Amino acid sequence: MKHNMERLFLNPFEDYLERNLLWIGLVGFVASITISYFGKIVFDGVIQIHMGATSLIAIILGNLSNIAILTLGLFTLARILYKKARFVDILNNVLIARIPMLFAGLLVIWTAKLIPIEKTSEINFATSLDPSNMMWIALLAIFLLFMMVYFFISL
Repeated sequence: MKHNMERLFLNPFEDYLERNLLWIGLVGFVASITISYFGKIVFDGVIQIHMGATSLIAIILGNLSNIAILTLGLFTLARILYKKARFVDILNNVLIARIPMLFAGLLVIWTAKLIPIEKTSEINFATSLDPSNMMWIALLAIFLLFMMVYFFISL
């Protein structure tokens, strides 16, 4: 079982059918839209996450554009380097690679509930934190860095 979990996390594209990966990626995509809408998380760009309320249409279009730009860019590069690259393979890679960003968004929501952020300046906010909240922010930063690295490794 441990061996299967390691292979799942290190290379999910090796042992699973492309149809299964596509479904998992699409479920992750819908989950990211849902979490983004209800959790007030905005996934701007490929790896940027921030808090902010926005409309459902803007969230859907933003996530679709993130997926489309990354997929088309990587597909173009793949076709230049390897003529037999298929669009569905690149789309699967992009959809599966976005799942760590989904987990990072969930963690940002949880941390925002734990540490309420007010509309004050960053200096006042930083000086008003107690050491336990600073520890949570440091742990969040470490985990988010790990998720970003894992995102790029899975791409």
